[in-house]
Amino acid sequence: MFHTSVEIVSDLSKISEVEEFIDSIMEECHMEATYRGILCTPLCEAVKNAIIHGNRMDRHKKVRILCQQDHGQWTFAVSDEGKGFSYENFTQQRITALSHGLSIIRTLCEEVTFQNNGSTIVFRMLLPKPKQEAAPKEWIQKVMKQYFPQYA
Repeated sequence: MFHTSVEIVSDLSKISEVEEFIDSIMEECHMEATYRGILCTPLCEAVKNAIIHGNRMDRHKKVRILCQQDHGQWTFAVSDEGKGFSYENFTQQRITALSHGLSIIRTLCEEVTFQNNGSTIVFRMLLPKPKQEAAPKEWIQKVMKQYFPQYA
């Protein structure tokens, strides 16, 4: 099992630190570069939402990112210092209409939950093991076929 964390200030220019965080995880876990986008996209969207909507771009507030990997299952938790939101009232259609970021996260991840009154998002991804299961391109095609059959 692997786990790590990072904390950044609420500034959109700090998204590069999230990308560096992913790069360090990939290096430590000996992952192929083709997985970078698969890991980076939902994480960066969650961090942007935390900075913009949770912390209201207040540079005095922090965003915390936790990462855990166990047998190909990746779990990320992104927490802000905001008040949260009433996530129970959001249907999938409403999320798609109101939040492009949440829609992307829900599409790419196996499971998405909220904690701490909505100020923490936890999402899980199951990635194929390199050279043992489907390659990233095939995995993306599978996801597209499952969630967007009209484009597959």
